[in-house]
Amino acid sequence: MGAFTPIEEPLPPPAQVLLPLEAFAETWKGRPNAPVLMGLRHVAMGVEETARAEAAKWAVEMHPTPGELQIESYNDFLMRWIISCAACHPSDLSRDFFAFAQDTVRDALTSQGVQLIWERYETMLLETSPLDAALEDEEVGELIALLEADRLNGLTTSYARRVRRLLRSVLTDLRLVE
Repeated sequence: MGAFTPIEEPLPPPAQVLLPLEAFAETWKGRPNAPVLMGLRHVAMGVEETARAEAAKWAVEMHPTPGELQIESYNDFLMRWIISCAACHPSDLSRDFFAFAQDTVRDALTSQGVQLIWERYETMLLETSPLDAALEDEEVGELIALLEADRLNGLTTSYARRVRRLLRSVLTDLRLVE
């Protein structure tokens, strides 16, 4: 007998995201007719490296002249590649969500759908990171004071949007508590 005991039951993914119909392209033949729950799992560093390399090739191919369009193309491709690997069955992280994932994600998801999934993926990474310590009680009071002092307006637009997304996740969780 080996040192590892095989797991018989499926392992749930660390995160889920509910996808509205608008997350799926109307032209995709596999488009669902009701909202769909998707699981999200962590991807290996090698997946991220491959995604960056493929995104760089794609962006230069689509937009040979460096500029905003090339950057947007790179970011979209990168998110889609990583999502294709992170997407899994909502109750079993060993089961892929999409068949032929890299190709399917490109055809199946709208830009808004990709953004929705990506934001939940980023939140999952923060929630499960061994690097980020949990907020201490006294820091909760400090956070409230900073929000009341309207400190969000002192951030750049893109960074403020990221902070607001994270706070939306916190608000959603706190609303569930009775």
